[in-house]
Amino acid sequence: MRAELTRDDILTWLVQHAMLVEISVLPHVIVTADPSDDMVVACALAANADALITGDRHLLQLKTHGRIAVLGAAAWLKTQASL
Repeated sequence: MRAELTRDDILTWLVQHAMLVEISVLPHVIVTADPSDDMVVACALAANADALITGDRHLLQLKTHGRIAVLGAAAWLKTQASL
């Protein structure tokens, strides 16, 4: 059984895997319930992300965008057995 992750464990992992991206083209409206969330999706696309981890209810309603999975933090942590 895996030890409980601490906040510091998660922050360390995030810092080690963070990436700065530039967005050259904004996508057409993706999140119709909240178009301001499109910027978040654009960042995930620019980073060629596998997953977008969020607590935003409008983004979570997408479930996926192309090959990008849209997950809450708890769901994503379940997929990360190696953390």
